[in-house]
Amino acid sequence: MMKRSQLSFKRARMELRELGLTLLRKQGEYRVRIIGTADGEGYFTNDLWDAYQTGVRMSQEQQNNQKVCQQTSNSAASTAS
Repeated sequence: MMKRSQLSFKRARMELRELGLTLLRKQGEYRVRIIGTADGEGYFTNDLWDAYQTGVRMSQEQQNNQKVCQQTSNSAASTAS
């Protein structure tokens, strides 16, 4: 995990992009959202560090949700057999 002092907008945007998120900056406000979600959705803040930290958590939550869905799907498939 990087330190707050090491964080630039460019670096945060690149790292969040690798996690499947976008980071936008407009008029002193940052928005983080999962790629593929509606433009109005996401997390808004005026602090870059907060945006970065929240984006990392959003990515982790998305990965956990995908694992649960996959496990549920696998369980349903084996029950149906």
